[in-house]
Amino acid sequence: MLIVGIITGLGTALAASLSYLFSRRFLQRTSGSVLQLLVASHLLMGVVSLLLLPFFWRIYPRLEWNFGWPLAVNVGAYLVGQAALFRMLRYAESSRAAPLLGLKILVLAILVAVFQGQRLGWMQWLAVFLSAGAALLLNEAGARLPW
Repeated sequence: MLIVGIITGLGTALAASLSYLFSRRFLQRTSGSVLQLLVASHLLMGVVSLLLLPFFWRIYPRLEWNFGWPLAVNVGAYLVGQAALFRMLRYAESSRAAPLLGLKILVLAILVAVFQGQRLGWMQWLAVFLSAGAALLLNEAGARLPW
């Protein structure tokens, strides 16, 4: 199971980096706005999700209706984060944005430990700090991100 996690983690990092490249390309080569990119990317993800839905429909147990507010807060925070990322890509190279993935891992680990009471093992914390350290090192290479 560990190898599956490693492979999917690497695949996710690759896909995120490619999405940064194509998002920046869209914003630089077209007169498109951040809102247009946000709508277009989510329409594309929706179509792909609908195509994959039949393969995953029965995997998840029946959902309860008390998930509405947490879902709404998560969706709102996600959309604000995506809009901020797309806005950043208008002014900074996509290679400057990719290292931020390492910091996202640190934030997620802290949130899981504090708010969900999950105990992460020493190897998990080591991986978290290695990814955060790599993000900081990559951030120092080249030009700094503009505010």
